Amino acid sequence: MTPANPKYFVDTSILIYAHDRAAGRKHERARQLIEHLWTPGQGALSTQVLQELCVNLRCRVARPLPSDEIAKLIEDYLSWEIVINTPQAIVAALGIEARYGVSYWDALIGMPPRAAERRFSTPKTCHTASAMVRLRW
Repeated sequence: MTPANPKYFVDTSILIYAHDRAAGRKHERARQLIEHLWTPGQGALSTQVLQELCVNLRCRVARPLPSDEIAKLIEDYLSWEIVINTPQAIVAALGIEARYGVSYWDALIGMPPRAAERRFSTPKTCHTASAMVRLRW
């Protein structure tokens, strides 16, 4: 059964493209996706994604953003559901990596925020946002 207001887990790359104006078409598509999730409050992120966003917007985009601007972006994203990586999640991600053949980082990002079953979707590319991976927890 799908929740009335499902959450969509957004990967770091989508957020980077959404704020990297030099990314061209990917920037536009990522911004549209973020705006689509923002209004109904359907976005979800993890502490890992927020950390990766900070590093990448400062160091790895064509036009790095200043720290104060990044801090404002992060504060805005805190209105979304934030999955906090616990020590138990760090260990459990090793099992998910082995069982499903995904990277450790993807396994950690996909860890459940609660014991109850939830459904999240992770948009994996900007140009095919309709292709989403459903994770059942």
